[in-house]
Amino acid sequence: MPANTKPTVKKEKTEELPHPDSYYAMRIVVPVANPKTALSLLKLAHSLVHPTKGKIIALFVNNPDSPYKDALQEIEKICENAKKNGLPIELVTIVSHHVARGILDITRERNADLTILGFQVPKDGKKITLGDVTEAVARVISHDLVVYRSNNEAIERIVVPATTLENTRMAMIHALHLSQAYQKPVIALFVKDHKIHYADPNHTNPFWLQRSRIYDAIYSLPDSENIETEIIEAQDLVSGIQSFCKDTDLIVYPVGFQQDEDLDRKWVFGPAAERILRLAPGSLAIIRRGNKQATLLEQLANQIERLRPMLTIDERTEVMQETINLARANTNFIVMIMLSSILATVGLLQNSTAVIIGAMLVAPLMSPLMGFGAGLALGNLQTMRRSSVTVLYGVLLVIVVSFVIGTIFSIPTPTSEMLSRGQPNLLDLVVAIASGAAGAFAMARRDVPAALAGVAIAAALVPPICTTGLALAIGHLPLFIGAGALSVVNIIGISITSAGVFAAMGIHQKGMVPTRQRLIISFTIILLMAIPLTFLLRSNFIYLNTSNTVKTVLEEELGNATVTDVEIEGGENMKITATIRSPYIINSADVKTLETKLEDRLERDIDLSIVFMQVVEVDFVEEQN
Repeated sequence: MPANTKPTVKKEKTEELPHPDSYYAMRIVVPVANPKTALSLLKLAHSLVHPTKGKIIALFVNNPDSPYKDALQEIEKICENAKKNGLPIELVTIVSHHVARGILDITRERNADLTILGFQVPKDGKKITLGDVTEAVARVISHDLVVYRSNNEAIERIVVPATTLENTRMAMIHALHLSQAYQKPVIALFVKDHKIHYADPNHTNPFWLQRSRIYDAIYSLPDSENIETEIIEAQDLVSGIQSFCKDTDLIVYPVGFQQDEDLDRKWVFGPAAERILRLAPGSLAIIRRGNKQATLLEQLANQIERLRPMLTIDERTEVMQETINLARANTNFIVMIMLSSILATVGLLQNSTAVIIGAMLVAPLMSPLMGFGAGLALGNLQTMRRSSVTVLYGVLLVIVVSFVIGTIFSIPTPTSEMLSRGQPNLLDLVVAIASGAAGAFAMARRDVPAALAGVAIAAALVPPICTTGLALAIGHLPLFIGAGALSVVNIIGISITSAGVFAAMGIHQKGMVPTRQRLIISFTIILLMAIPLTFLLRSNFIYLNTSNTVKTVLEEELGNATVTDVEIEGGENMKITATIRSPYIINSADVKTLETKLEDRLERDIDLSIVFMQVVEVDFVEEQN
């Protein structure tokens, strides 16, 4: 707001407000970095916030690359003086790698319903742009938004160009708040443009039909007595604004909500707003209504959408560039994958959890898997192919290293750490899904340590792959198959989940691959990857169902017995080993009877082995002295 304009400070009122609560913003986030514009933005926020219930969050994002990184003390003084003058301000200071990311995080955390961003008109004939930060936030944010430009002239009129019915009504609500603060009239400007085709083609004069509808809508608002109407003829709306408005006008220009994720668009609000920014005199407030939905389900979807951590353009570009770098198998990758393989293999042989965890800390498999996930989200075959080769190369290195170590330091039987990775189940798939989500989120969000996600992914990948190599070295085929299946499931789960997280955060690039081709590639890859996953889940379901059946039959037939463990091998000719605790002795005849019962229930040949542990109950009688 111009420095020489002093809006009336609103006092808290007990009487009824002139506007309903829904016409005011309750929580306004105002990023303030430049001390020259901070006060005007805060005053603008004060004219729009609820007089008694509202809160203004003045946000200072501390970023090393910002030209205003040393302006915090001056901003603190401005906020403190504004608070003394009655503005309900809270100063929030955060540190962020990207200024836009810091703004978006605070608007989400504080559940803001309005954000006010400022931009300045460049001098010396430079091209007019919103600025990197303002444009990045405007492209992602989904609630109400005001982008404000001041020309440092005293405001004499507030002009609202009439566009669509809903947008004009929304802009007029904001304009009436400004009118109350500045005690200036509001002008509804209708530009008669015969090239515009309105919704009712059968009406003899569509301009007057549209005007009458907007007229009825804005004059039904409270305080509408401050509204004046002007009708002019011009070539188009922008030309009309340019010819009618003066340097002392504040133009409140409404635009509709459009969630645009097209990175190639040059102007986030459309070409008309770009022309108004270049040609319109006076101060300018571009008002964009948030994604207001009608039905309860749509409102719920909008709230979920607000919680989705969408990335800014700069963040998306960085992630997409990093995926290309991550897909390559360089010297660092080879050295670290070999070292992690040695540590994990030794930990498995020693049955040492601590050493296995050490291997997770240095395993680099997160990088190519994240590259594949981003390539899958983009539908980029080249990135997926390069990442796949790197992942395959890394897996083969791990198997070779673990096989060599297992051959040199041969053990007669697998350790418990090895056996625990030889029977994949649904919980292992959950680990893979969580690991993939953590890796993708950490890669996209710079404030999350990527090393933490790397450990999660290493936990899901390196030990099972090393177990595969060790099983091959000792000739344990069931363990080799089980650990290999677990490794495949983890790779698939991490890849698909990371692709889903990247897509949810807006990782895509129109023009890189045609949309139709990108969707076909992505769905085809997901389908191909889902085939082995489906077979594994089916096998796991059959295994669990069979295990439960065996446990039920044994406990029913033996009476006072507890089945503590069931191991199943084979298909049609099934070998079952059950561990049973019972106070009664189980002989070979009992085992034969149980074997027959299981064959009848499972309808296949059964070779049953029982590991029997007798439970002895002892009563302790207290000695009498």
